[in-house]
Amino acid sequence: MPAVYPFPFTPIQSGKPLPAKELLRSPGQSPISWEIIVPARRRERALEGVFVGCAVAEAINQVVCTPDIYAARKAANRLLKDDGPMFMMPNHRLHAMVLTIQSLLLSRASIDRFATALRWRLRYYRAGRPFALAASRVAGFLNTEVPGGLSPSLGTDPLARAAILSVVLQGHSHGGLRWVQRSTVSTHRDALVTNSAMLVAIAMQAAQIADSEFEVPRDQLLQVMSESTSMPELKDRLLALAMLLKHDRPLLSAARLLGFVGSVPPSIVDAALLGIYAWLRYRGNFRRTVEEVTMLGGDVCSAAVVGGALAGAELGVEGIPIEWVERTIMDPHDAAWRELYIERLRDWPHGPEDIQRTKHLPIMPLGQLRRNLFFAWWWMTLPFRRAAYRVSHGEGKHR
Repeated sequence: MPAVYPFPFTPIQSGKPLPAKELLRSPGQSPISWEIIVPARRRERALEGVFVGCAVAEAINQVVCTPDIYAARKAANRLLKDDGPMFMMPNHRLHAMVLTIQSLLLSRASIDRFATALRWRLRYYRAGRPFALAASRVAGFLNTEVPGGLSPSLGTDPLARAAILSVVLQGHSHGGLRWVQRSTVSTHRDALVTNSAMLVAIAMQAAQIADSEFEVPRDQLLQVMSESTSMPELKDRLLALAMLLKHDRPLLSAARLLGFVGSVPPSIVDAALLGIYAWLRYRGNFRRTVEEVTMLGGDVCSAAVVGGALAGAELGVEGIPIEWVERTIMDPHDAAWRELYIERLRDWPHGPEDIQRTKHLPIMPLGQLRRNLFFAWWWMTLPFRRAAYRVSHGEGKHR
């Protein structure tokens, strides 16, 4: 049997942060055209699918997320194989998407204005989440094993922002990558992270042109995507994953290749690649994509959101299990808000130029306050609700 790990590569580690000038030199090129204008119905499907797909994937992983990989797997098995909790709620990554949409609409097609709006909205978001902000500071201080790694707190996950930007700017040109670049460097000064966000955006373009004459075959997509980066660390990983995909290896093989051995993914870079691989390996099956990532155990929320967002954009909400959608609370960004979001963005055939004629979406401060108070209660009572859930499902009887 052919070797499937032919590319020895250096483990990705967070180095010295690069200055913004260095990061903004060139956004690279996409091997997949961003100029293809998809039909209006497909665009609507992608706009709603990426939003709901992100929300559902994050909500599921919010329930099971724990640094203890074995406890996470047990919790995921309960959640995915039976009824699970009565409701689930997404958190920071969904709001990273909302912040990005609002900043894009406020920009009036100016990328500098977009970057400024995003920075300010991130600050307001953090100020409105004092408990999460305090927890993030403590976690950052204690986290000595993964410097600069998976820190998605308070809207800073660049992968979720890249996913929504790619959908909104579909039909533009390769200049869309510059928007992804500016979004990423607003929170991360690492060239590898910037390139990884761009890979998610490029994969999202492929998801939107699936089942069309422009579709890139599944087995070739990772190899094609390797053309978009000049960084050896990413090229090696993409080519190694392409070999695994060619032999239909499960997600666990990809996770082990990327260093996932009884712990969280070692970096946000590998989380991006893991999510892209999950989408390709189980393409056309939203449930399987999210389940396989979640069942890896540990803090795989970023990878699950990437896989869920890609699958959601390709399949639309109708491709997401209805029981998951019904149990996911997206207040205050409910169905009415999503309809307005789709109405504002579905008629953009040429990207940011049309932003100048589009009103921004309502921010609903009272709804946000209500949600934040609810989330504070959610986290304070989570240990008790988990204990009650275990007892109700008979775990205590076997001890």
